[in-house]
Amino acid sequence: MNADNGASESRMCAIIGAKGTAQATGQIGKAASLGIGLVELRMDLVFGNCIPDFGLVGKAHENGRKCIVTFRDKKEGGAFHGEGKKALILRAIEAGADFVDVEIAHPETIKAVAPQAKAAGCKTIGSWHDFGTKPELTKVVEAVRKANELPVDIAKVAFAVSNEKEGKKAIAELANAAKLSGMPVVISPMGADAAKNRAYALSLGSEFAYCILEGSEGMHGVPACSELAKNLATLTGQG
Repeated sequence: MNADNGASESRMCAIIGAKGTAQATGQIGKAASLGIGLVELRMDLVFGNCIPDFGLVGKAHENGRKCIVTFRDKKEGGAFHGEGKKALILRAIEAGADFVDVEIAHPETIKAVAPQAKAAGCKTIGSWHDFGTKPELTKVVEAVRKANELPVDIAKVAFAVSNEKEGKKAIAELANAAKLSGMPVVISPMGADAAKNRAYALSLGSEFAYCILEGSEGMHGVPACSELAKNLATLTGQG
């Protein structure tokens, strides 16, 4: 992976989850040096229960990266719990976030922030996560349908798979459902063969693929950026 040298890295999203502003800023710089075009600022991980520093949005832009701001719910794999998500998302929009991520389990919050997001040119991601042992296709497709009923620009669905074959089947069905609905989608298979499956999802139209930087604390079922880049290169014949 070299700085800004190919389309593969531009479709990758590096998750920024280091503790505190200084370490998170370092991760943003590392992602930029690798040519990764998008970073997700996981504010729930970076700041925990402390007041978040929305200056990280500016740090991403100073490094030439677009950013997603996320306060991921504890029950969907994050560390955010309690009240105040709407106010925090609105502050992220005011700070210049390119995307904000809100779980579709919070439809009223999505409806409340959508007008401000649209006015600011910020895209809203409606997300859904299932940490079961295998994909339940009915539930996964239903998540896309629910997102399509909300004022979101992109649906994100994350689900666990046990192998590459199982993942490809679920990805193909989900990509088809998203195409039929007209809803842009981020398909994020977790678990076994996550790098191969996320590369395959990109080939079928997933908007981008999440990964973690080398040296970062591992996240459940999320591939390293280098591994994802390698599989993308192989899939596109660049490797």
